[in-house]
Amino acid sequence: MFDMVKGAIAYYYLKGSIDIPDSTIAEISGCHKCGLCDGVCPAKIPISTLLIKLNAAVAKKTPDEPPVDLPLLNDPSLSEVVDNNSESVLFVGKNIIANPSVATVALKFLKLLGLKVRLVGTTGDSGFMDYISGNGSLLMDKMKKNFDVFSNALEVITLAPEDYKTMAVAYKDYSSFAKTETIFDVVPFDMRVLKTVNIDGKNEEVNLHVACFSADYADEVMKRLRDKGFKVKKIEGCSGAILERNLGKRADTMARTLGERYGKIVTLCPLAAAKFRSVGIQAETLIEFLAKKSGLTVDEYTVTSFKLTDEDRKQLQNFVSASILSSLMGRADVMAETLSFSSSGIDEYKKIIEPLINDAIDEIGSSIAMRLTDMITKSTSESNMSKVSVAASFVRALSDTISTIQIDQVIQPLLSTLRSKTTEEFDDKTVISSIVALLRQNETKIKDIVAHKINIS
Repeated sequence: MFDMVKGAIAYYYLKGSIDIPDSTIAEISGCHKCGLCDGVCPAKIPISTLLIKLNAAVAKKTPDEPPVDLPLLNDPSLSEVVDNNSESVLFVGKNIIANPSVATVALKFLKLLGLKVRLVGTTGDSGFMDYISGNGSLLMDKMKKNFDVFSNALEVITLAPEDYKTMAVAYKDYSSFAKTETIFDVVPFDMRVLKTVNIDGKNEEVNLHVACFSADYADEVMKRLRDKGFKVKKIEGCSGAILERNLGKRADTMARTLGERYGKIVTLCPLAAAKFRSVGIQAETLIEFLAKKSGLTVDEYTVTSFKLTDEDRKQLQNFVSASILSSLMGRADVMAETLSFSSSGIDEYKKIIEPLINDAIDEIGSSIAMRLTDMITKSTSESNMSKVSVAASFVRALSDTISTIQIDQVIQPLLSTLRSKTTEEFDDKTVISSIVALLRQNETKIKDIVAHKINIS
């Protein structure tokens, strides 16, 4: 495998491109580059670094999945914890959507400790997936945005090890390229709590799962737990949580095989806890474990797995198509006045209609959000499942729908309307291609508008 990776990278840099079979790309994508293999390689080969480079060379562009803005402050008393002027930031982030109860427990903990934080909710994106995929430019864009959010902060507290690794390691590596500087400390929530709370472990045995990206601070966590009187057994191995979209059922097997060896698991990763629970393994995060030991109430976790029906997906496609077409039709009179410029070519015509399309984007996103909210509410009622789980599934499906929908076919009726509004000749291909290009260019913006405007409270 190493020789293949080394040879492929060398070929790519020599030739500028490389064609690798999909089966091999799938295997590369089935590794999330946590770096554990680097530490045990007798030849000290930087395997994960090489895989990131190869991944960047061959990976197919996949749409960035929009986050869901989950309501974290439904309990009014937790609002006391939030102070937008605090020098501490609690970064919840999009990775916590798989296990949102951890964020609520973390806020309760902060209240107990009398700490106030700036809160970055589930729309926060550290750029973790870009980091492990080798997409340096996208990672730097997200890093710069987060630096603005973290302005004047002295510490950023993370819940997911993936976000810790990205901010503590990748941000420092990339900050020189981005001509920025990290002036804040990145602290895992587990460590922040262990340094503060007084708990008597009473020789209780703890099977501590050291998740892939928590390896940098796991030893310190175990030491502090032992100092508090717990008997800690270290468990290593991947739960398959991050790899689920690539590996499918193989990820279930990974989690079950690892978890079945132990009666109960306490893990440093909220994603791993959710994955273990989904395959019937008794598991909780260290944050939840410590909260219970501190006398806090932790809601019982229930596994929910909502899957959209074929009819749901068809409805998604229909109302996305209808929203796009309706918004453009509403601007047909103005667009008709620009048609004579289509003879200038796609690049020039795009510049002319860009303000018009940008204006339509907000309307498209708002329309989709309203229809999606209705579908989520209806499906939640019919399935008797968590609205958060249903919403997350719908948003993921919507992201795929927007990325794959054939916009050129959707907007064909617009051409007939435009012809009826002008006597001038115009280039059909230029008009259609320009509109499609501008909509694709704003694809991420549409997804973000939807994710922020759906009502799941």
